Amino acid sequence: MAYAIRNIQSVLGKCFLSTDSEEYARIGEDYGAIILERPKELATDEARLIEVLSYHGKGYDGVLCQPPTAPFVTHETLEALMVGPDAVTVSRAREHPSLMVGEDPIYPRQKRRIWYFLNGCASFRRKESLKRCDFRANALENPRHILIEPPESLNIDDEWDWTLAEWIIGNTTSSGFTARGSSTRISASSVKTNI
Repeated sequence: MAYAIRNIQSVLGKCFLSTDSEEYARIGEDYGAIILERPKELATDEARLIEVLSYHGKGYDGVLCQPPTAPFVTHETLEALMVGPDAVTVSRAREHPSLMVGEDPIYPRQKRRIWYFLNGCASFRRKESLKRCDFRANALENPRHILIEPPESLNIDDEWDWTLAEWIIGNTTSSGFTARGSSTRISASSVKTNI
């Protein structure tokens, strides 16, 4: 949570934290976040992020969002999201849809089209979009896509993701991420791509 707060502050100068948890509010305040009390109806497992953003985003020109479950999103990605219309982060799909059960793969792997998925790591929504958004779909109309790659694209959803995040943190240097025994280096300032 601290990283997400600091990252948003580095771009906007301030950060708002929406929560119904006293513990999270204390942590947020410790890191300089402005706490927005989340109403009970928006603090359920069924509540959609877009509803929370619309509720708290009234009176602002836009909302930049980085959930605390995406601890590797860079300052550069947040800035890229805010240039132009609404945008969301995406990643390359690891598995091609034609390889899913029930479909017959026709083309060799090298000739298949590249697919991307919405990874939920960060987004930027302008005020007009929040007003028009279909809450049932929890989506934006034709957002720009900002491509981010691992480890930046890790969004912690389960124990495996948590273990992977801990491993990444344990193998990170000040100049970037290096896997032990590998010469591959991923810089925190990698170039962002609009797709």
